[in-house]
Amino acid sequence: MSSDHEEPTDRGAVGRMVFDATLAIVVAAVGYFVSGIATEIKELKSTDTTLRSEISAIRERQPIDYVRKEEYRSDIVDIKRLLERIEGKVDRKQDRAAEVSPRDARAGRDINR
Repeated sequence: MSSDHEEPTDRGAVGRMVFDATLAIVVAAVGYFVSGIATEIKELKSTDTTLRSEISAIRERQPIDYVRKEEYRSDIVDIKRLLERIEGKVDRKQDRAAEVSPRDARAGRDINR
């Protein structure tokens, strides 16, 4: 009868070993997976650091390489004002030249004033 009594203990021990082995395999697989994720996170952090430094360099160069829209518009307004002044001066000069008679021009008067 002692063999009947030992058999359930052996089954329990075998069942416990199977459970422990399965648990060890699952824990090892999860550990491997988490380790892979940790490695990828470290790589992403290093890539993030690199990208941040590149973006910082671009932000520093941007005002030198590009003109802001507001600055462009104000410069265009200034150029238009300057062209209007030049156009006004050319028109006045043309009007003066038309008013001067050919006799005045031969007399040596300066028609360019």
